[in-house]
Amino acid sequence: MKKKIKISIIVPVYNVEKYLNRCLDSLVNQTFKDIEIIIVNDGSPDNSQQIIDEYKNKYPKLIKAFVKENGGVSSAKNFGLRHASGEYVLFIDSDDYVNINMIEKMYDVAYKENSDMVICNVYDVFEKNNKIVRYSNNFIGNTNIYENKKIIFNRPANWNKLIKKSLFNYFEFELDKWYEDMRVSIKLYLLCKKITFIDEPLYYYVTHENSIMNNKNISKNYQIIDAFDDIINYYKENNLYDEFKEEINFLAIDHIFISASVRIIINSDKRQLEKNLKPLIDYFYKTFNLKSDYYYLLSKNKKIIYQLLKYRKYNLIKFIFKVKGA
Repeated sequence: MKKKIKISIIVPVYNVEKYLNRCLDSLVNQTFKDIEIIIVNDGSPDNSQQIIDEYKNKYPKLIKAFVKENGGVSSAKNFGLRHASGEYVLFIDSDDYVNINMIEKMYDVAYKENSDMVICNVYDVFEKNNKIVRYSNNFIGNTNIYENKKIIFNRPANWNKLIKKSLFNYFEFELDKWYEDMRVSIKLYLLCKKITFIDEPLYYYVTHENSIMNNKNISKNYQIIDAFDDIINYYKENNLYDEFKEEINFLAIDHIFISASVRIIINSDKRQLEKNLKPLIDYFYKTFNLKSDYYYLLSKNKKIIYQLLKYRKYNLIKFIFKVKGA
């Protein structure tokens, strides 16, 4: 009987030849060896496949490599899940990299605590100025979303989370959608009896010119509306929306009113600012409100942006980010 792999690492690949070696080096050199690395080439037109082939030839027992027609990151993640045999899964963005002890430390905790999910802290790496900033989840130890509702405010990305594969029996990543991480993470929290947080930053999240959140396509940012509708509907279907209404409202303040608005502002011509923001702002005020007992959780900079947005000082926000070089 074939031994069951403990960890399946799923790496979607598209147009990342510049970063892929660094990512794969950090994975094949993990101190924890009971892993499989599932690389899904999502129809990448660059030289990524050549790099994948080199690693596959060098590490044939470690790497499972697949090529599929381009379908987007959600399609690649779902493909990887279908080929994963691990007890836990970990998604890694192919332009990022990780500490070589990441899997060992996260699985050790997962095994000892019988955790459904283990979340580590993160280093944000800004390629433009070579700046590395520690991002902290501000949680330590074991809990779940019912014991601590503030878990919903945890960074919604999938890539710093070791997740029991069985949880994905209930849903997949939605195709052709932005904010696929947020849609899935906010639902996964509800399914976890135990979530364990590691204080140490083990994941390096790289922000560069081609990062999704730097995309200048204004319409793509509107997909956060659909993401929040999806989250709300899921919580309502499970009769939990009233219980988490205040938390989802603050999540919307942070991710719609502040973050998505800023992305649209910095990528809009001054004359188009209000027109481009209107769908987002209209949806926010129709569905949520600016009052929140969690306001104190916003960083100092976000509180400033919050106030400027509240009083529609859009051009001032654009000027501030221009001066900062954003």
